[in-house]
Amino acid sequence: MRTLSVEGTNDHYAYGTFTETAGNAIEIQDTYGTVFKTVVTDTGYSMNAVFAFACIGPVDDTYEVHVTYTS
Repeated sequence: MRTLSVEGTNDHYAYGTFTETAGNAIEIQDTYGTVFKTVVTDTGYSMNAVFAFACIGPVDDTYEVHVTYTS
């Protein structure tokens, strides 16, 4: 996951791309309890591509993101 900010504001966004095994799901949690939006692309193979993003507001050095794959 990466974060970016909008210049001149406290707005920060987290985003990342992942792969997941078809039929499984990805769970993304952060230290702020943010709800991440995900877009899943079915590749037609055993792995799907996942793009995840969220507006998270201002972040500091304690901000963490945890990604878990579930079946």
